[in-house]
Amino acid sequence: MRSLGEAGKKVGISSPLPPALRLLEFEGKVERTLEGGRLDTERYLWRAAERSPFEGARVPEDPVDLWARLGEVFFRAAGLGTLKGFAEWAGISLRDATAAAGMLPLAPVAIEGVEETHLVPEAERRSLLEAKGTDGAVSFLPFEDNLLALRGGPAILVDPAHHGLRVPVWGGKDDKLGGVRSMSYRSIVAEGRVVGFWEFDPKPGRVVVACFDKVKPPVRKRIDAEAAEVGAFITRELGHGKSFSIDSDAELSKRAAALAKLAR
Repeated sequence: MRSLGEAGKKVGISSPLPPALRLLEFEGKVERTLEGGRLDTERYLWRAAERSPFEGARVPEDPVDLWARLGEVFFRAAGLGTLKGFAEWAGISLRDATAAAGMLPLAPVAIEGVEETHLVPEAERRSLLEAKGTDGAVSFLPFEDNLLALRGGPAILVDPAHHGLRVPVWGGKDDKLGGVRSMSYRSIVAEGRVVGFWEFDPKPGRVVVACFDKVKPPVRKRIDAEAAEVGAFITRELGHGKSFSIDSDAELSKRAAALAKLAR
């Protein structure tokens, strides 16, 4: 493999190997696997493919059919979603997203206090109507979880009284919670809404919790218990608490310290 020299460095490719591997992958001749079988890595192993992963795949001739298939994936993952959110996620125009959604069995849903109409797959509509409530549910969400990422950020799940709280933005400057799309913090969901944040502090090896919204005392006890379990799992099973591959212990400690101040 020859070096691409300074020109290659400017675009982040030091040799022809990466694009060659990608072409072979798209042709179904090689497949990429995770080193050691771990998901939290950017190191890959390549091997000859026994069979093409695209064998039997059919790409619709009509682009709208293709967008509709993408729409099935989006709305199934989002649960409740909007046409604007689908268009942004798929990288298509709002017109194409609207045409695609018209081919899917989606039901309109009105959310109190939200002007934009949401859509839900008909198959999921009954489950929502039969849900007994969310008072007992406590969840520690990972970084950029679908619950928030597919809704353009956490605002819709945060009490408007806390929209002015400033939070760190991934790859940018601090912003208000009501307008941020990608927070550096990881969220805590309880009583049907986002009520706080959590981070893993690598030095003591524990999870730091900061709730900005009030919750019932029994729910707070569950949050603290869940924090202990998540911290033990990260220490025992993962060995690190990074949110993404290029995250660092220094950044984790910085975010954890900020949350500790917020929790006071």
